[in-house]
Amino acid sequence: MAQTDRFHIELALGDWLYTLAIGMALGLLVASLLLPARTGKARRIAPGAVAFSGLAVLAAIALLAYDAGPFTVVVFTIKPYLSAVADAGLLFLALVLGVGGSASLVVGTRRLARGSLALVPAIAICALAVAFLLWRVDAYSTRNFGRHPKGTDASALVAAKPVITGLAVPTGVTVAENGDIAVVELTSAMFRLFTPDGDGYRQVIAVRLPIPEDRLAFHVALHPEYPAQPYVYVTSETGPLENRTLQVLRARLDRSEVRFTPIIEGLPAAKVEEGGNHFGAAITFCKGFLFVTTGDTEGTRAFTSPFDNPEVHRDEAQDLSSARGKILRWRLDGIEIVPDGVTGVAIPIFAFGFRNPFGITCDRDTGNPVVVDNGNRGHDQVRAVAPGSNHEWPISLERNLFREPLFDSGEVHIAPTGVAYRSSDTGGHEFIVSAFQSQAIYLLPVLESGAPGPLRLLIEVEGGAYGVTANSRGCTYFATADSIWRLEDGRCQE
Repeated sequence: MAQTDRFHIELALGDWLYTLAIGMALGLLVASLLLPARTGKARRIAPGAVAFSGLAVLAAIALLAYDAGPFTVVVFTIKPYLSAVADAGLLFLALVLGVGGSASLVVGTRRLARGSLALVPAIAICALAVAFLLWRVDAYSTRNFGRHPKGTDASALVAAKPVITGLAVPTGVTVAENGDIAVVELTSAMFRLFTPDGDGYRQVIAVRLPIPEDRLAFHVALHPEYPAQPYVYVTSETGPLENRTLQVLRARLDRSEVRFTPIIEGLPAAKVEEGGNHFGAAITFCKGFLFVTTGDTEGTRAFTSPFDNPEVHRDEAQDLSSARGKILRWRLDGIEIVPDGVTGVAIPIFAFGFRNPFGITCDRDTGNPVVVDNGNRGHDQVRAVAPGSNHEWPISLERNLFREPLFDSGEVHIAPTGVAYRSSDTGGHEFIVSAFQSQAIYLLPVLESGAPGPLRLLIEVEGGAYGVTANSRGCTYFATADSIWRLEDGRCQE
């Protein structure tokens, strides 16, 4: 069971050291006000020189783009609502130590030594200390960690061919074994079905989902026995704007009439107007089960007012009484679904502790789902999901205390949007990952032993990739802002 009343504070060591450096620079400004007044021209300009030095050091810090340095876990257990207090308190302590340290050094030196030149070594020591702290957190390298994760193999790029064009932000895309491609558009909430037609594809169904005009549609999955069972399942928002929820719709793909009806309702949805953008909403079938992901749905105010606002849900990814930040499971019974969680609670939870699992696929070797979970400060991950597993958000930023992810982007933010399973020519299998921020399609090999191999860049995608899908014949498709493309890597056997 999740521990909803306990929380381990995790503080970025880089944050603490950077704050200490700022405190030391501010300490020089404080020292300029505390220096004893003395006669003589050189002695009168000493406070101004110290103040100028403080401003110069602050300017140097401001010009260096700070990145989060190495991480450490401060091991003490407190209540969840105190987590922000502890975090802020530790940073305030760093600021106080920095101000007190540099101010005491300068003022003490002036009191003990004769002549204004005696201040030069004290200022130099403060500047060197700040430089060391900034070096320790790699501030000199700026925020530009590179477009792709460290160690990505970009030696063998592949081509791609557009097969469907004229779309509007197709975040949902899936390919059936017979070659049909189902698409859901994010803002227009259009569902489209395309069928192979010679060298291209022909649209055979285009219908808008029955949701309000300003609601979003996300992902799509075809029945695992499609086209013998011609059913499609779609995730979308619904309900009034101020209290909208996530739902799963189902429709029979009858070309004369397609009616979508809700089969799952009341799941948590992110509120964009509050800064929430952790939609989750990914959907897939795996070994006779339907899996649906939910984001933690926290908005910006979860970080700005976490103490008395009842709508803040920062920690609910760890709460088994909440559907936020979860992978949910239903057993497929024909075309109907039956709740089938593994945690013994009313919500059909399969796994928990996710931030924003925006893509999901089925690992055909294990029968379990694999998700791409968008992290904080980088740490975008590909995670294999076992029944009842805890994936640590928001307990851990790196989310590797209980089990290692198959892949972690480290300090680089790639914003993964989708993942697809594909067999491998060399044994084992591989996952194809689409990414929006890094604008790329990647291949992550998994050896027969289950160990992941090095990440490989397949193709860079202008404007970012919105989703990816593959069938058992190795045909792999990905979505851009207005098109569906097929990888031309020699794997597709039409």
